[in-house]
Amino acid sequence: MTKCKACARKFDGNADTCPYCGAEVRKSRTAIVVTSVLMLVVLGVAVYVAITRDSAVDSSAAATPPAPPAALAAGMPQAESSSEALGSNTWVYDSDMDPMTGKEKRSATMVSANKLDFKSPYAGDQDVMLALRDTDDGKHEALLIITEGQFVCDADACPVRVRFDDRPPVMFTGSVPDSDSTTALSLHDAEALLKQLNGTKRIRIEATFFGEGTHEIEFDVSSFDRSRLQ
Repeated sequence: MTKCKACARKFDGNADTCPYCGAEVRKSRTAIVVTSVLMLVVLGVAVYVAITRDSAVDSSAAATPPAPPAALAAGMPQAESSSEALGSNTWVYDSDMDPMTGKEKRSATMVSANKLDFKSPYAGDQDVMLALRDTDDGKHEALLIITEGQFVCDADACPVRVRFDDRPPVMFTGSVPDSDSTTALSLHDAEALLKQLNGTKRIRIEATFFGEGTHEIEFDVSSFDRSRLQ
């Protein structure tokens, strides 16, 4: 309670003026200091909470692995069963229905038998995938897809040397797909590639990567089943 110095009546100490006579209430210096300290404490707590929350958000974002490249996701069909895993000596076959044409489109995907060791910024072992897929015109396309890194290829075409078992190398051409993603390389003349796969146990593909030069990628294709595609 506060006592008004003008009319000597007592009232709630939080009031700025006397409710009886209207006289202005002068608060003591101690009350002003206490109020200021309390305001600073509240402000400090608010700042601490904001900083802590931002740090937690940053830590959560850092702990979440980045999404795979779009080209990788597009070239990785789902396994037909939980026991069928994508491996370096296993083809994974998948199919889906094209909503526009109503036709079934099939694919076959495999991971390379070897890993590519790149320098920074793509440091570490990199897997390369070989994906064979049906196209809208009833033919096929062949894609090389890398986990991280960039294929080097001219706008029109680039040479890609392929060796089937111990037979002489065959020169194919390649280009980046329509999505312009440098994590994927489209091999031209997929029909010739499919024909050569029949009876082949291993293929070796030479491709050029940005900042890494030319690397040889090996695939164990011995279990390839041509009938699983169109």
